[in-house]
Amino acid sequence: MHTDKDFRADWAGYWCTLGRLLRGTRVLHQQLDIPLEQGIRRSRWTALWVAALGVAAGLIACPDAWAALRQALRLPAEGWAFMATSAAWVALTALIAVALYGFLRLYTLVTHVIATNVFKTRGQRLRLLNVECTALTLTAPVSAGVALTHWSVWGGALISSAFALYAAWVMGLGYAAVFHKRPLSGLGLWLVTSAVSGFVLLIGALAVAVTAGVLSLFFLVVLRLFVHRGQ
Repeated sequence: MHTDKDFRADWAGYWCTLGRLLRGTRVLHQQLDIPLEQGIRRSRWTALWVAALGVAAGLIACPDAWAALRQALRLPAEGWAFMATSAAWVALTALIAVALYGFLRLYTLVTHVIATNVFKTRGQRLRLLNVECTALTLTAPVSAGVALTHWSVWGGALISSAFALYAAWVMGLGYAAVFHKRPLSGLGLWLVTSAVSGFVLLIGALAVAVTAGVLSLFFLVVLRLFVHRGQ
């Protein structure tokens, strides 16, 4: 049973992991064997934090986005428009979090299959998910750097780039631990499997889009036939 204490631990787990990761990569190996149920909850909270921080950083870096959304929703510039726009941003953040969670689980599945079958390695998918959730906590300082570009483009870009490189190194160490490789080999495996996974997911998305387009065209043709018969 999931208690209030567990809820608070899950809520704060992202930031606790981030604080420990900023002090060194030992936490990565300590979190490899997080149990399945806890790992799934952790991945959901990670997706939520990543979405919230990304949206917040985007709004700070590009304040015009606030007015753009208000205009897209055709809201007045005064009155209740601020609350309505805020609610729209919250809803958008929730949708992004759901999409990120689904993509994270799908990406983990695809990369694990590619790593184990194409590159003939061995490793547990749950461990890979735990590694990814640990590395994704570095989204916070990366988002902070993006937000700082509003005041200093070069300063914010430098901070974001530094922490993005650190996240890449953490992923390399994680792949090395999961698939029993050396650190540099783990980094190379992560880059290659990510590239192949991205290609596979892109082809899959294109296939889905084409299928949806064909079905939509077929639906319009059938609908047109009924319209003509009705006339």
